[in-house]
Amino acid sequence: MNKSTYKKKSRNKWMYAVVMTACLCMLGFAMVKAGAVTTSAQSNSNAAKYYKSVQVQQDDNLWTIAEANMTSGYSDKRDYIAEIKSINHINGDTIHSGEYICVPYYK
Repeated sequence: MNKSTYKKKSRNKWMYAVVMTACLCMLGFAMVKAGAVTTSAQSNSNAAKYYKSVQVQQDDNLWTIAEANMTSGYSDKRDYIAEIKSINHINGDTIHSGEYICVPYYK
């Protein structure tokens, strides 16, 4: 193997290691970020977490849906709303009547 081929292989291995490390860091960050919402919301470790689909009614907003569906497993309404937004991939605060959204609850 000549020097040029050896350098290319070495460079490729280095780039592969850098890319894999970056991917693992991003995956770890995403797992921590997702876990932060759920762990702060769960206060009773014996309760099981479930999900249900709720149809958005006229004049509903995330706050009213949280008030109607939030169970004692959650201590803060803002954390609960953040989890609803995360589950349903809602970026802003706007929801529309007729839509279905998934809401978590503990039982």
